[in-house]
Amino acid sequence: MAPRAKIGRPSTIQAQIESFVERLRAEPERVGALWAIEWLSLANRAITTRTVYISHYRNAVKTALGKDHPALAVIRAMDRVSSDPLRTYEPRAYGGRKKTRADRIERFAEAVSEAIDEAAPKKPGKANTRAKAALENTVRSLWDAEMAEMIATLKETTILTTTSAYRNALREKGVDDEALLALVTPPVDMQKSVTTAYRDRVIEQHHDLVAIPQWDAIRSRAEDLLPKAPGTWASLDLDAKKVAETIDRYRAVQIGLALGFLTGRRPFEVFCQGEIEPLSLDASAGSVTSTKVGRGFDNWHVLFSGQAKTRGRDGTAFDKQFAIPVLTKARDVIFGWKALRYSEPGQVWQKMSHAEFKADLLIKQNPQCLWPNLRDEIFEDLWPKPQPDDTKHISDAKILKSNNIRSFYAEVADNFFRPKSKTKSAYFADILGHTEKDIETASSYMRYYLPDQKTTGPTRRVKRQLSAKIEAAADQRAASN
Repeated sequence: MAPRAKIGRPSTIQAQIESFVERLRAEPERVGALWAIEWLSLANRAITTRTVYISHYRNAVKTALGKDHPALAVIRAMDRVSSDPLRTYEPRAYGGRKKTRADRIERFAEAVSEAIDEAAPKKPGKANTRAKAALENTVRSLWDAEMAEMIATLKETTILTTTSAYRNALREKGVDDEALLALVTPPVDMQKSVTTAYRDRVIEQHHDLVAIPQWDAIRSRAEDLLPKAPGTWASLDLDAKKVAETIDRYRAVQIGLALGFLTGRRPFEVFCQGEIEPLSLDASAGSVTSTKVGRGFDNWHVLFSGQAKTRGRDGTAFDKQFAIPVLTKARDVIFGWKALRYSEPGQVWQKMSHAEFKADLLIKQNPQCLWPNLRDEIFEDLWPKPQPDDTKHISDAKILKSNNIRSFYAEVADNFFRPKSKTKSAYFADILGHTEKDIETASSYMRYYLPDQKTTGPTRRVKRQLSAKIEAAADQRAASN
């Protein structure tokens, strides 16, 4: 008897996976784009189905192309794509169950909020004092349970950052009682342990500084990415609005990337939260170094506000303006900043939360996130290259990433703008927006040195000013044209 023919529909996903592997074999350099196309057919499926299918894709690539194929770093879940072409992120709440830690934080905040409602005073008297004490005991018990779970599952450094998430969740619930918030804190010995380890890493890092011989080429390339202000200081805002009409998403990311190098601000500060203004010479006198004057404004410093990562703490640059040096003409920096913000994609980014912005622009594995890909494409050839015998700290300093871009900016600014009356650590703290007492954090940004500059001590100043270098380069370009 002849065997019975198989009945049923052939596996569509299996054929799709085989087709993907063949395309990947033919065009290995397009792995990001190929997976982005593939993801469009998976994004709207149930989260469990997506997880299973991604596993099938990865297994097929391993079998056909090897366990070390670079596509394996790309084949993973991506955020769902929005119908708005300028907004490529939607919160995870639209795509499935929240992460376990987020669930725990939300449950904790709700439990504390309910306890506060139950302890609300009905009428004045001694009972209110007892109710407050009972409330504090309840919150302390809830937090002890959370801390015990975190100690069992998380590293100490992760516990510290996660604690901030718990406190932020309470604030979002309207909890503003400092006595209650003070209960939600990691153990003192854990904080000391993390601080000591951090200090040891900073000290060790200072023995492994990395030379950046092409620092001026990096600075010049960033400068060339900025749109140039066509008019005067007075017409800056109007000119920026006109230029903004021509700026698409790709061009906007180029401008934002350049501003990161030239101002030392974080991506979220450049695209979403930060603001810069001209610094008047009256304001700069005595506090920053003034150079040439442009209609009453400092040509090499701007006023910045909107510092991120402060958690609103006292003594930080949270909600404050402070002067920062810029690595090209201040008018061009302000013009580029305004044009970026007035552009259509810039207006979308300004409305995003940090999580939305990160998913929209910063995740390297997502081909739609232009920032890391453009950063590498434009600047990687000028950045220091890793070597086999590099130490851990040197290897990390040679990675082209946001934190290291801030370190690069601070080192260049220190060489050209630090007054003789300030130490390097204090100056780094000033221009990067750290607290006056947080010298350790400022010291952690000391990762580089400029081999063609004299930086042997705070009183040794360079003979050539940054302005002369920029103007000479501009004259050379004008002569060649």
